[in-house]
Amino acid sequence: MSIEQTPKSIKDQLGLPEEVSTKTAAEILQVDVKTVLKYHREGQLPARNIAAPSSARPEYRFPLKEVVALRTGYSFHEPATRTRHRSCRTVRPGQYQGQHIQLTRDKH
Repeated sequence: MSIEQTPKSIKDQLGLPEEVSTKTAAEILQVDVKTVLKYHREGQLPARNIAAPSSARPEYRFPLKEVVALRTGYSFHEPATRTRHRSCRTVRPGQYQGQHIQLTRDKH
């Protein structure tokens, strides 16, 4: 197989660099920028901090390969089962609702 016949890489198909900014990663993943940073904090998305060492604010670059893998990868989990909770204010038929109230009249 010659070089001309090899399939284009993802970066060539998308016209993007090897590493993308937080904003671009958010656009690819179709999520908010804060969600991309959450993925990084949780270890789901590796990144490289390109901010100056004296900078207090990080500036991340995410590998395009990892962003696309996260976007196209699916994980199926069992849906959470819903449990019915009995409300503490539920009044059953025939039950007196004001049991906690005791009214007394002063006799004069």
